[in-house]
Amino acid sequence: MSEILNTPENLTILFIDDEELMRDVASMMFEDVGWKSILATGGHNGVELYEKYQDDIDIAIIDFSMPEMNGVETAQAIRDMNSSAKIIMISGLITDEDLSDLAHGDMKVPFLAKPFHFQDLVACVSESL
Repeated sequence: MSEILNTPENLTILFIDDEELMRDVASMMFEDVGWKSILATGGHNGVELYEKYQDDIDIAIIDFSMPEMNGVETAQAIRDMNSSAKIIMISGLITDEDLSDLAHGDMKVPFLAKPFHFQDLVACVSESL
């Protein structure tokens, strides 16, 4: 399937989302194109996993709205470890102001609205690398 979508192969994706269903669906999507996933249950867990596996992780996909440590805080903690870390932010609920903050300033990360289609996710990952 990855040849049809013209996607990079053998990627490792850190997927950070507090919703178990989203983690499960994303993991299946990644598997369909031959990507490995590391799944985190929230921001703190995601930062810990990034620190442990950062040499293997090609891109982190982070939910914008999570309890305890939100997506922006999580992305900043990852960028503090690796200023060139590739990050995509995802969310079902986000304001235009939030989008502007993500696109400008220090963060500069692409955004993908939930629910997203499989092809949109693959395209966003491919474009971000």
